[in-house]
Amino acid sequence: MSHKISKSILKQISNFAKRNKNQEICGVIVNIDGQKKFIECENLAHDKQKFFAIDCRVYIENDVEVVVHSHCLGSANPSSTDCRCANNLELPFLIYSTIDDNFCLYENKSVIKFKV
Repeated sequence: MSHKISKSILKQISNFAKRNKNQEICGVIVNIDGQKKFIECENLAHDKQKFFAIDCRVYIENDVEVVVHSHCLGSANPSSTDCRCANNLELPFLIYSTIDDNFCLYENKSVIKFKV
């Protein structure tokens, strides 16, 4: 995994998702002065159970390294939409499943599954 994500950030993400388990949460992992930080974002999608949308200003105003969201209705496997968006943005997608309590990192057309 080229983007080493700390356990504390993974815990922040899973806790955020568990607090909002009826909708997809979203956020970004950014680099601030060499330190990685998770920023929670508001999900702007109309159907928050099946989709997520992040305000484009988040990408413009931050050094985004990873896009984060949860799947509240299924596994952490990336959907075809997730893959397409990650490829278009040229950013890894980190997906957390609130049902399976695990993560999936989609990066460079490969998938890595793991638990915290």
